[in-house]
Amino acid sequence: MKNTRGASLIEILVTVVVLAVGLLAMAGLLANALKSNQSAAMRTQAIAASYFLMDTLRAHRQLATTNAFDTVGWACDPPADAALPEQRALAEMLIMVRAQMGEAAQPCVRISCTPAQDGEDPCSVVEGENCYCSVAVRWDDRLASRRDEAVWVEVGWRSRL
Repeated sequence: MKNTRGASLIEILVTVVVLAVGLLAMAGLLANALKSNQSAAMRTQAIAASYFLMDTLRAHRQLATTNAFDTVGWACDPPADAALPEQRALAEMLIMVRAQMGEAAQPCVRISCTPAQDGEDPCSVVEGENCYCSVAVRWDDRLASRRDEAVWVEVGWRSRL
């Protein structure tokens, strides 16, 4: 038997197949990491937008305590005719949220200001500590989930006005 040095053709082919499978697995992990990163970035933007909404409500406390900003369901588009101050402020909030999150995400907001407990007096400017507002932001996360239909994700919180 003669002494041979180096690798045979079969050993090289097996090595190439093992490397190819490993590289394909790494590519799949990378795609999944990018998808998760996109979703986390949108969640971060939505949380920042919800803080912006609550800060705007606090800045317009007198209007917020009269439920002027309350939305019926989800508000996705700015009002076309924003004649009143509260309509202009709501339109500015929606425009800001869309600019922050991007048009592709189709962000919507929901705002509701209510007394702290059921049966208490309504929110008032004088007794503002009695008033709580809930804000929520939702968006279409289909880009991160790689689906054709909408995948709605929502973040929200409630705080004293």
